[in-house]
Amino acid sequence: MGVDESFTEGDLLQTDPPDHRELRKLVSHAFTPKVVADLEPRITALTHELLDAVAWEDGFDLMASLAYPLPVTVVAELLSIPRSDQHLVEKWMRGMTESLGDLSMSDDVEEQERVFAESMGPMREMLEYLREHTAQSRRRTHQDDLMGRLIEAEVGGQRLTDNHVVNFGKMLLIAGYLTTTMLIGNTVLCLDHYADQAARVRGDRSLVPNLLEESMRYLSPVAATYRATTREVEVAGQRMEKGRMVLVWYGSANRDPRQFADPIPSTPAAPPTNTSGSAAASTSAWARRWPGWRAGWP
Repeated sequence: MGVDESFTEGDLLQTDPPDHRELRKLVSHAFTPKVVADLEPRITALTHELLDAVAWEDGFDLMASLAYPLPVTVVAELLSIPRSDQHLVEKWMRGMTESLGDLSMSDDVEEQERVFAESMGPMREMLEYLREHTAQSRRRTHQDDLMGRLIEAEVGGQRLTDNHVVNFGKMLLIAGYLTTTMLIGNTVLCLDHYADQAARVRGDRSLVPNLLEESMRYLSPVAATYRATTREVEVAGQRMEKGRMVLVWYGSANRDPRQFADPIPSTPAAPPTNTSGSAAASTSAWARRWPGWRAGWP
């Protein structure tokens, strides 16, 4: 299946070495660890704002009230997308994920082409918006935000093209929205199922980073992804020719008994790991606000 390069140029998830390495160098000059760390106060405040809106309700939909709007707002603000336009981002994200959810590797090529083409509608709308947004950002001088830093980033005299900036923004929106939304929902689902662990986390917030690591392993926010072979290759005795579409199951790898002695969720008191970002900040804030929570199922 052929894909227009303007859809992928600059998208780190769609770029192979050595181009990936060079592009990452450029992007890292703008998207630094400090940029990510500085988001935490805003993420915490936004989480409280979203929870305040449902504080007096007898019950609320966690996904609609928190898990969906939180990451969309955070990434949109990071890209300096006006709040008045942020509803468009969620519309595009839902349109793409709902379409691709119908894709199956067992379908014939014509059906796969149809599903991809359907998902390209919202994708094109989003890319057109980001292209205009990038053009407006270039017209502004000394813009002290991520867009400005991406535009001005330079390594060895090389700068990011408009396609690079647009597709990096696309990658942030898709990855930030989908993975964080699912991580929040899946983590609450895990805590609801393991009430004893939920009590431990409420009593000791230092367990939150490890809780998130374990939640990501046990209920992977993205269970699988698609890749294409760039050459003939053999994996586990299966030979695949060049250009073959492959479904890579993260969810299966994360429960591989060769890597995890006990694939069923372990205690959140496992050795500490470095976890940061919107999920960590929002989960900690949420746990403080709702100490006696209990998920309700229809």
